[in-house]
Amino acid sequence: MFGQLIATLKKSPKTIVFTEGTDPRILEASARLLSGNFLKPVLVGNPEEIAVAAEDAGFNIRGAEIADPANYPEMDAMVEQMVELRKGKMTPEQCRDALKKGNYFGTMLVKMGKADALLGGATYSTADTVRPALQLVKTKKGAHLVSSSFILFRKDKDGNFIWPGFGDNMRVLDWIIKRVEGKVDAVETPIGFLPKKGDINLKGIEDEVTSEVEDKLLAVDVDLWKKEIAEMRRYYNDDIKAKGGNIPQALFDELDKIEARLNKA
Repeated sequence: MFGQLIATLKKSPKTIVFTEGTDPRILEASARLLSGNFLKPVLVGNPEEIAVAAEDAGFNIRGAEIADPANYPEMDAMVEQMVELRKGKMTPEQCRDALKKGNYFGTMLVKMGKADALLGGATYSTADTVRPALQLVKTKKGAHLVSSSFILFRKDKDGNFIWPGFGDNMRVLDWIIKRVEGKVDAVETPIGFLPKKGDINLKGIEDEVTSEVEDKLLAVDVDLWKKEIAEMRRYYNDDIKAKGGNIPQALFDELDKIEARLNKA
């Protein structure tokens, strides 16, 4: 599956913005992309800081474009367009301040056609990553909801992971795309919609993901999920809010709803 995607991208290379240009994980991803010649990375941040971070981490990012919000030549045009997009909800000064941050700046690069896609969230919270996209790129006309998905790993009774690995997550993404296109259905559970057994392409890994393993992967462990909900609350309060981060009340409300459904299961 990865091979098919790479072959498609090589025919029409795309540009992807990374909003956290000094993060070691982003630098590693950029180095790999540069060696593959099918996705061009744009790193947001100060060029000197990015260069030092790359050298310290041991990654070769020569050839990557670096876009610095502090010295971007088209900043005035970017501010003007953002003011128009916000339709009076933000002043030019507020837009300029927001664009000093990588999440808003990177999103506007996509909106202005300077890049095809954006990847963020290495250091930004999900809320701070998604909010600029909803405000600036916006949803397709007629779409009023934004969907997300989690790819989770489960262990067997001996503590071994029962999903082969990250590379096979493409199988899950393949199901998600088919679900969006209406080609497969889903099962409603207390934690959301899960694939029906047999709908995920397991060709080539049948020996690892047997019918019994598939049942375990798709089962909802109520007690385990209640512990996960408690851990999520702790994370929101202790790791994000306590450190000055912003957690929308809607996320806490969603945890309440999931917990209520688990209690009824």
